[in-house]
Amino acid sequence: MDIILIFGIILIGLLGFYLNGKHVLNPCVIACSVFMISALFSIYSKEKWGYELHAITVFVIISSLNIFMFGTCMGTYTANLHFRKNTQFSQIRIPPCSFIIFLTIILLGFAFFNYQTVYKIAKAVHPEVDSLGNILKYARIGILNYGYNNTRLDAYSTYFCRGISYVCLYIFIYDKVVHQNKLLKNCYLLLPSIPLIIKMILSTGRTQFIYFAVYILVVFGVLFFQKKGISRKTFLKMIGAGLLTLILFLTVFSILQVLREGSSKNIGDVIAYYTGMSIPSLDDFLVNGREETFLIGDHTLFPVYDLLRKLGIDLPKLYAPYDFVYFNGTKGNVYTAFRRYIEDYTLLGNYIILLILGFVASYSYNFIYKKRGQHLFLIIYAMFIYPVFEISIEERVFMNLISTGTVYNLIAIAIAYWIFFKQPFSMGKYTTLKFPKKEEL
Repeated sequence: MDIILIFGIILIGLLGFYLNGKHVLNPCVIACSVFMISALFSIYSKEKWGYELHAITVFVIISSLNIFMFGTCMGTYTANLHFRKNTQFSQIRIPPCSFIIFLTIILLGFAFFNYQTVYKIAKAVHPEVDSLGNILKYARIGILNYGYNNTRLDAYSTYFCRGISYVCLYIFIYDKVVHQNKLLKNCYLLLPSIPLIIKMILSTGRTQFIYFAVYILVVFGVLFFQKKGISRKTFLKMIGAGLLTLILFLTVFSILQVLREGSSKNIGDVIAYYTGMSIPSLDDFLVNGREETFLIGDHTLFPVYDLLRKLGIDLPKLYAPYDFVYFNGTKGNVYTAFRRYIEDYTLLGNYIILLILGFVASYSYNFIYKKRGQHLFLIIYAMFIYPVFEISIEERVFMNLISTGTVYNLIAIAIAYWIFFKQPFSMGKYTTLKFPKKEEL
């Protein structure tokens, strides 16, 4: 079964790659790539976990990816009918260093307040915390188990910090890829990312680092392909950039794991646990099933039910994490996005959702690729495409994107974009824009 699963994922990935214009960043290719990583790590740990992969699991994964691929092909075809390639880049101004430093100091102040909140939560749970690792560990316990939360200032300042950081990162990457300036020139644009990274660490989780890495990779990749075109050379360079991003993320992930948990496990086993456990867990769900519930979407629509409760409607509090399943003493509770779709909307509903998601994601990708100079749309796309990168681990569209948090993120990005692209007090001088030659287009 493992060989069939690997072969099926590779076949769908290659087919989607060619049918979607040989774009390695097309959502279909991304989805197949992350499922390949999960499948390989599950095989790596198969003997240790002692599970057996059943035919129904292979069928569900391959058929679901196939439906998603069909949706991306529809999105690509429709986009090709609607949009013509824009062969000109637009110039953007580089904001002055003094203004970036001023903003960074303000954001660092917000990060300090965030640290104080996290420290107080950790002290409330365990009064004798004596290291950053223990602070993060006990703060997470307090948030997950005892109902502690960050303040509204911490939450809103995080949105603002993310907006400033993401727009500055975009300008920095644009300056390197499109303006073709030296790597270290204007590197002060990276300063707002420092308080954002601090806040990501203080979140006590790891998913924010996934979103951060995805954003950088997608912005770089789209601008790189727009500038250089689609070719074997650019394909290989993009694959290299993707592998480098993956290695750096897994390194940071491992460091945070050791820092927070004090784990002495083999790093390979830790990574395999978080990336590969979803495959055998999904298999357990499909084979053994779970008790049926009576609320519509009670495993996906958490933000909707939370909002309805705030409006005074009497509804039960839903708990997002799934039940744990054990494999030779190793427990896990991630089941891929497919379990939530199947459990809430049946297998047919799962297919319909994936078809729509594939269409929307691919249509959006082709829009921002073909319409050069759409800075705001590219920033938003790169910011919200992370559910495709997490599809082999967890569902994020209904659980994250359909929420008030998305509205706050959009407001923060709009404010940051207005500051850096529309206001003269934040604008520096234009840099020389080097247009690609015709053969590069």
